[in-house]
Amino acid sequence: MEKVQRRLAREKAVFCIYQWLLVKPEREELNVYLNSVPELVRDAGTYQYSSDLVNQTIDNEEQLTKELSKYLKKGWTFERLSFLERAILLVCASEILDSDLNEKIVMNEAVEMAKKYCNDDSYRFINGILKQLLG
Repeated sequence: MEKVQRRLAREKAVFCIYQWLLVKPEREELNVYLNSVPELVRDAGTYQYSSDLVNQTIDNEEQLTKELSKYLKKGWTFERLSFLERAILLVCASEILDSDLNEKIVMNEAVEMAKKYCNDDSYRFINGILKQLLG
C-alpha cells in the first residue's frame, strides 16, 4: 500500500476512534463513516486497513490505555488527555505494537496528525509518549 493511502487509512481510523471515545457508537456506525469517505471506498486495501485498525484498536483499548498510561507524568491519567490526543495515541500504539510497519514512520504520522488537529504543544507530548513506548 502506498504511503499516502496508509496515511489516509490511519487518519480516518483516528477519526473513528475519536468518535468511539466521545460517544461509543456502534461499530456499524463507524463503518458507515468509513464508507462515506470516497478516497477509502475507491481502494479496497486502504478501506480494509483502516477498518482493521479501528477494530484492532477498539478490541485492545483497555490494554493500550494501560500501556500508554505508564508513560504519562506522575499524577496524570489517560482520561486527562484530550479525546483527539487519546485517539491518536491509541491508534498509533495499536499499529506500533500489532504490525510489522516501521515504528518511526507510524510515530512520525502520529506527530503530523497532532500538529494538524491538536493544540500547539500536543505533537511534542505525543512524540514523547510514543518514543517511550518504543523504548
